[in-house]
Amino acid sequence: MNPVPANSETRCGHRLFGVLLAVSIIGGCAANTIVSKRVGDGHIREQNLRFFLGGVVGHETIDLDAICPQGFARIRDLTTFLDGFLSVVTLAIYTPRTAEIECARRGGGFDEGPRPGPVAPAPGLAAPASGSAAPAPGKAAPGTPIWDDMQKEEATHGH
Repeated sequence: MNPVPANSETRCGHRLFGVLLAVSIIGGCAANTIVSKRVGDGHIREQNLRFFLGGVVGHETIDLDAICPQGFARIRDLTTFLDGFLSVVTLAIYTPRTAEIECARRGGGFDEGPRPGPVAPAPGLAAPASGSAAPAPGKAAPGTPIWDDMQKEEATHGH
């Protein structure tokens, strides 16, 4: 007996499923995170978010005042394995996401992590002395190497 060849519809369906599975796996790696300066309490609360048609249709609101009355430390929006699986099974008609919320610790202050210090001026530009006005845009502060070069060029070209 000769094996019956698979028809083109079956092969096309397998290819489509493979492409959707690959896109779902790749898309599942995306996550958005918002971090505040508050110290977290270490407890993650999850909220399921419902979207449709690849995430294009749907609008979800997270009531942070109800979940974290003391404020939040971190919010993360991601696609879990189950979210991706449900999206593939429904051919992206149903596209759930998951929000992970970490509340701020009660009475906890702010994170004392590194803070940016004062920004040093670019090489050749001097910061204006305290109380003095900054040079106009496109101009250099007097006494800097760029100022000296500009003065030399003006003297040379007579401008």
